[in-house]
Amino acid sequence: MDPNYNLLSVFKSLTRWAKQIIVGTAIIGVISIIVSLLVPVYYTSSTSFYAASPDLASPDRVFGTSNEALEYYGTDMDIDRLISISQSSILKRFLIDSFDLLKHYDIDPKNPKAAFLVTEHLDGLYKVKKNKLDAIDLSIEDQDKVLSADMANAARNEIDRLAQELIKTTQVQILNTYEISLQ
Repeated sequence: MDPNYNLLSVFKSLTRWAKQIIVGTAIIGVISIIVSLLVPVYYTSSTSFYAASPDLASPDRVFGTSNEALEYYGTDMDIDRLISISQSSILKRFLIDSFDLLKHYDIDPKNPKAAFLVTEHLDGLYKVKKNKLDAIDLSIEDQDKVLSADMANAARNEIDRLAQELIKTTQVQILNTYEISLQ
């Protein structure tokens, strides 16, 4: 066995550089502590919800005239619809206007790019995804924990309202088609 390949040479190198290693580690530790104290604290508020089946609002289901089994939860298409609504500019505009995010994020409303800047800032703090149980997880980060929670709840409620509006609009169109065909 070659005597140059053993741990004694490694220990000798470490002891030779021990002072520099300790000083370097201490400096990096102090810098890490300072940086972690200067970084602002963000709170994450999240909510999870399931897509309901649009068949729950159909007249056959409401009045009990259907013989088919009742499906309470929506399909993948219903989940995709809700995710699309949650990522839409309509919902983001609702959050921006409802919570005066231009002022909250210190963006000058007179800036021609203000709408773009506030939307980009919100996009970095707003996340929506489907989890493994087919629920939709919505989370919003902010430095104000109360505002973060209020925004997450308002977003969930607005998604629900927009989804119901879509279903009701479709039902009204079907009803109008039936009325025209009856005439």
